[in-house]
Amino acid sequence: MTSDIQQLLREGLDRLTAGATTPSGLVGQAVQRNHRRRVTIYAATAAGAALAVALAVIVTVGFTHGRRPPSPAGPAQTIADVATRTERALAAEAARGKAVQEVLFSGRHETFGLTVLNQSHNPNSGGSAVVPGVLSRVTAQRMVSWTYRGLQLREGFSATGQLVFSSTVNTVTTRSGKQRLEAYGAAYPARTRWRTVIRGLPGPLPRLTCQTVLAQLFVRAWRVTIPKALTCGVFYLTGRQQVGGVSAMAFIAKPQPGIARLELWIDPATYLPVRLDATFAAGHGARSQLRRDYRWLPPTRANLAALRAAIRRARIPASFRQLPPSYLPLSGGIQG
Repeated sequence: MTSDIQQLLREGLDRLTAGATTPSGLVGQAVQRNHRRRVTIYAATAAGAALAVALAVIVTVGFTHGRRPPSPAGPAQTIADVATRTERALAAEAARGKAVQEVLFSGRHETFGLTVLNQSHNPNSGGSAVVPGVLSRVTAQRMVSWTYRGLQLREGFSATGQLVFSSTVNTVTTRSGKQRLEAYGAAYPARTRWRTVIRGLPGPLPRLTCQTVLAQLFVRAWRVTIPKALTCGVFYLTGRQQVGGVSAMAFIAKPQPGIARLELWIDPATYLPVRLDATFAAGHGARSQLRRDYRWLPPTRANLAALRAAIRRARIPASFRQLPPSYLPLSGGIQG
C-alpha cells in the first residue's frame, strides 16, 4: 500500500483529500432513493491509488451570494484569517496522525443506522446500489466515532447505552503479505455481521464550490470544506461561546433552503473545529437537529485504554449471520 493510502487512512473517513473519488453514479443513486429522508453515509473505497467515500448527501443546498450580517469581531479579513489558520491546523493534524480523533454524533428527531450498498451493482444497469430492507430497522440514538492511525471505529448506542451496531474500517494484511482495506462490523439486535473488502470504481466527487459547499459540509473532508465555507462567506463570526469547556469562536450561517440554522464553533487556541450543529427545516414532521462534537485526544495511556475498550466492546460473535461479501453497510444519520 502506498504512503498516500496510509496517510488517507490516518485522516479517517471524514477527512478525505480533495482529489478522492467515489463510485460512479453511486451518489446520484443514493440521493434519488433517499430524497425524502436525510442520510449521512460514511465509508471508504479504494480506487487505484486513491481512497474514496461512498456517501449520500444530507441535503442539497446552495449558497446565494449577497449581503451578510457584519461580524462583531471586525472586518471580513478576520474570517479570511480564521479560514487560513483552520485549514493549516486541520492539515497539520492530518499529517501528524498521532491524536485519537473522537467525534460524538447526537441529534433531535434523528437516529443513526445502517444503509447497505451492493458493491457488485453495475451503475449502468439502472436501479440503486442500496439493498432495500437489509438492516433498515437497526437504529441508534447516538453514535461515537474513533479514528487512530489506520483504524476507524463507529459505534451506535441506544437511549439506555446498549451497543446497537459497530462499524470498523481498517487496513488488513493478508497471508501473502498484501494490504487491503476492509469494512467489518455487526448489528447486534439483528444478530448480523459482515466482513467486506472495499472496492472502488472511477468517478469524481462533486466539485467543491461556494454554491455546493453547504451540501458537502457534512460529507467531505473537514480540512477542505470548513475553510472553504469560511472563505466563501457562508459563516459570519458572532463572538465567543463556551462549548465543551472551550471559549470557542462562534460562527453562524445565513439560513439556506433546507437548513434552518447552521452553527460552527472553532477553538481559538488550536483553530480546530469544536462543534458543528445543523437544524434542518421542518418538512412533514418536526425540525430535526444533527450535532457533531469533535475532540482530538493525545495518545496518552488513558486515551488509548479507552480506545481499546471500545474495540473490545465491538467484538463480533461468530454465531451471527454473515452478510454476502459484496454487501457494504454504511453508518450514518437518518431523519426520524
